[in-house]
Amino acid sequence: MSIDERAARDPFVRQFFARIGPELRDTYTTTQLAALKMVFNETIRTDHTVDLRIVFPPFLTRKRFYLVFVSGQDRRGTGRALKAGKFIARIARRALKIIVLSAMVIILIMAVLFFLA
Repeated sequence: MSIDERAARDPFVRQFFARIGPELRDTYTTTQLAALKMVFNETIRTDHTVDLRIVFPPFLTRKRFYLVFVSGQDRRGTGRALKAGKFIARIARRALKIIVLSAMVIILIMAVLFFLA
């Protein structure tokens, strides 16, 4: 399969080529692309169990803000975190993220209820 065929079929390869430019495209072999994909562990995924994206229209400024909530199975495993000795820190960060996200959702709900009242 040629590089162009892989780029047309594989989202990882397509996005990778979009970032590096056309002069380097032909220098990669399919074996190299497969190795890169394995190294990055297919970080470009769209198969999340929950994928909620909300865009808020600009209110006082021209800037738009967005809220993204993505949830799904962690396929990376805990081996990396355990090897690095940061497993506890990872759990603490996760708990903090859950607390912050919960607070944001509560604030969002309160704001919606305030504007509806």
